[in-house]
Amino acid sequence: MGKIIAYCREECPHSIKSSESLTKFKNKYNIDIVSVKNEDQIKNNLKKKLKEIIGNHNTFPIILYETSKQKLLLIGGNSDLQNLIQLIDKVNSKEDIINLDLTNIHKRVLYYMFKNK
Repeated sequence: MGKIIAYCREECPHSIKSSESLTKFKNKYNIDIVSVKNEDQIKNNLKKKLKEIIGNHNTFPIILYETSKQKLLLIGGNSDLQNLIQLIDKVNSKEDIINLDLTNIHKRVLYYMFKNK
């Protein structure tokens, strides 16, 4: 079973929106929301720790998908999350997901969400 992990920066409006959206789905999906203090050293240490996974993604929130094999994949930020949330009610099959113009990672996350909706 997969897991959605969101690193949300305190006082960041995009992080707050992601956190609120994900909280609504906690009873459906395995979700971990991690609050990150709004201090440069803490933020930079986290980004450095996740650099191999997040690449050039440099803003908060940092939303990841942990596969059943515990591999971390970058979903992206708040706009990526909101896009997936909007799509979940529009898909009715795995084929619908395959035909969407999304990255393979986003398709994988959407499939996880679809299976558990």
